[in-house]
Amino acid sequence: KCFHSISFKESKMDDLINQVSPEHLDLIRLTKQHIVRVYPGAKRQDSSNIDPTDYWSYGVQMVALNYQANDKAMCLQDAFFSDNGGCGYLLKPSFLLSDNELFDPKEKY
Repeated sequence: KCFHSISFKESKMDDLINQVSPEHLDLIRLTKQHIVRVYPGAKRQDSSNIDPTDYWSYGVQMVALNYQANDKAMCLQDAFFSDNGGCGYLLKPSFLLSDNELFDPKEKY
């Protein structure tokens, strides 16, 4: 159902992204229909952050970051979500929403 949210740990999401084409595109189809969240793996005992850009390029709506780490990932998140008046909400680009085309983040455009 469209109102279900799905959470993946970092390693599982990386496995999905690294699948051979076209299976990795199923992830984009999933993010068109459900809210998807990625959370850091348990091995991140040092509170380091995952790079959110790969997940965003697949349409993942929520990437959990450790706010106590003032690193590149937090700077990216702050800059990315400062758009739209800084409200913290951004519309997905049309290429991640369209049913007529399927964006492939692994393709060179």
